Amino acid sequence: MLASIEVLHELKKKDDDVYGWAKDRKESLFVEIDDGVQAEIVRIMQTYPKLVDTGKGKSGAIRS
Repeated sequence: MLASIEVLHELKKKDDDVYGWAKDRKESLFVEIDDGVQAEIVRIMQTYPKLVDTGKGKSGAIRS
C-alpha cells in the first residue's frame, strides 16, 4: 500500500510516534505527486466532488 507524500506532511504536523514510524519508512510507503497522479486525482474529484472536505483550514483529508 502506498500513500501520497502529503500524508507524511500532515503527520509531521503532529510530530508524534506515528510520524516517527512513517518517516522511518518514507521510501517504501510514500510517493510524490507527479503529473500522472495529479491527473488521476482530478479525474476522481470530478467524479466524486464531495469526497474531500475542502473547507477553509482543511487538509483535504477524505471525509468519513
